[in-house]
Amino acid sequence: MRWWICVLLLFICGCANVKYGDQALAVAKKGSNVKIGVRSSASIGDAVYSEWDYQAVETYFTKAPFKRDIVLATISVPIGTQLLKSTVGGRDAFCSQQPVHFAPGQRNNVCFFDTKHDWTLDKAYILGSISGQLFDVNIPYGEEEKIANQSSGAGYKRELLYEGIQNGTIKISYREYADNLARPAFQQDLSYTLDPKDTKISFRKTKITVYSANNNGIEYVVDSGFSGNQ
Repeated sequence: MRWWICVLLLFICGCANVKYGDQALAVAKKGSNVKIGVRSSASIGDAVYSEWDYQAVETYFTKAPFKRDIVLATISVPIGTQLLKSTVGGRDAFCSQQPVHFAPGQRNNVCFFDTKHDWTLDKAYILGSISGQLFDVNIPYGEEEKIANQSSGAGYKRELLYEGIQNGTIKISYREYADNLARPAFQQDLSYTLDPKDTKISFRKTKITVYSANNNGIEYVVDSGFSGNQ
């Protein structure tokens, strides 16, 4: 018996366990791109140092529109519809964050399944459905990462990017990310005088010793990070 038939039986029995949303599936993300005190290198445009500490949710989105008419109802999924990875009856599902099932007097969210694991959603379950029926769909989808809601507000991702040498100075770009990490929430350009013997980069609590730098790349050691760790 195929697994989605088992899931269907769970729905019919009224005992399907649906875990849906940020709180159920947030995962701790904490780390940095290089180790403190270890000699490292970066090319122009690369992160000299990046540090992050946040709760993340695996978030997905549809890559094409889809529409299917059902008796007296319609499943209508626009391109770019956000989906949260969830569990339905103990199985991975991808649930819409807004209603995409429309019937007279009803607007329902829908959970989708990728039964072939080929980045195409091929089954759909309408949340709140009494029948528990699964519907055939054909929706390609992709993955992105989103910072989960945090009561402490402490989540962050920060990075220093190497931008090369100009007029005897090292160019560094600072970026700070929030929300879905796709775009910097804050950005600042920094310059440091290049000393052939001992160039120091200091920004907030981050301290970096530069051994060599040119318009191809930089050799350095991170002495301490944004949080002051050494």
